[in-house]
Amino acid sequence: MNLFAFLVTALLAAALSVAATPMFAALARRSALVVAPRNDRWHRAATPLLGGAAIAAGALVAVAIGLPSGREGIVLVLCAGAAFALGLLDDFRGLAPATKLVGQVILGAALFIGGIQVEIVSFPPIAFLLTVFWSCALMNALNLMDNMDGLAAGIAAIAALMLGLTADPTQPAASIAAAATCGAALGFLVHNVHPARVFMGDAGSLFLGFMLAATALLHTASGAANLGLAVIAPIAVLALPIFDTALVTASRRSAGRSISRGGRDHT
Repeated sequence: MNLFAFLVTALLAAALSVAATPMFAALARRSALVVAPRNDRWHRAATPLLGGAAIAAGALVAVAIGLPSGREGIVLVLCAGAAFALGLLDDFRGLAPATKLVGQVILGAALFIGGIQVEIVSFPPIAFLLTVFWSCALMNALNLMDNMDGLAAGIAAIAALMLGLTADPTQPAASIAAAATCGAALGFLVHNVHPARVFMGDAGSLFLGFMLAATALLHTASGAANLGLAVIAPIAVLALPIFDTALVTASRRSAGRSISRGGRDHT
């Protein structure tokens, strides 16, 4: 990992995110895109969404500047932008869970086709399925965890930081993507710590989940010098959101409740 490049990318993403968040929050209020207090949430005052737009703007600009020109950077920016758009559409229109899942599957497939994929499996159909499953799993994990002030952004920042620190020097794309994700999440977190003045919405949680998924796939590229570390590190770093998703899924299923419905039953 190039520490200087990591820090510059993270600082750029953080600066853009922290500056843009109040502007998008004001736009959300004018657009009536505000979340009222509910029993299955922790906030006690009406709070604007669209913080995810600031996160996406900070991260995508930093990635576009930091990554060397090439296929990986283009694929990452386009697919991550599409993940943000899917979440934004859900924030405005309230997509059905099945519709949102179809969109996530398409994003995972696009990532695979673009060359950012599971590389430790040589059989293409299995690699495709694993890539799509991993992408969908991380997007839903961050989406489900976004129910407390600072939680999703904090988890994303910590996970991205560790992915960046453990990235192999031969995989600069993983380090830059991690830095941009970490910085954008931290910039938003300034406005999202309790009591949160703005929420990221699905636009932010799906975007962060996708960025973590793509970064982990770049992290585990078969060309990494230490393939064991490259594979184990992302799984260990992302163990909490993965475990939390499994726990919530099992508990809600056993109680006969919808998995996609929010709640205060997280880890």
